[in-house]
Amino acid sequence: NGGPAFPHHAYQIETSMSKHGIFTGMSLRDYFAGAALSNHRYWQNGREPLNECAADCYAIADAMLKARKEDA
Repeated sequence: NGGPAFPHHAYQIETSMSKHGIFTGMSLRDYFAGAALSNHRYWQNGREPLNECAADCYAIADAMLKARKEDA
C-alpha cells in the first residue's frame, strides 16, 4: 500500500471505556487512486461504470507505486 500518505507519529485513541486502536492515516495507494480519480476522463463524462472507474484508478495507483520503487 506504499505506507501512509501523510506520515506522522501514530497514537492511540483512548476513552475511559476502551482503546480504539492506532490511527496511521490514509495509505499512499489510496491517495494516488484519489488523485487519479480527479483526472479520470470517463468519470468526468459519466461513460464508465463506477466499479470500472475505481479499478482503473487503483491500477494507476499501483503503477505509480511500482515506479517509485524502481526509482529508489
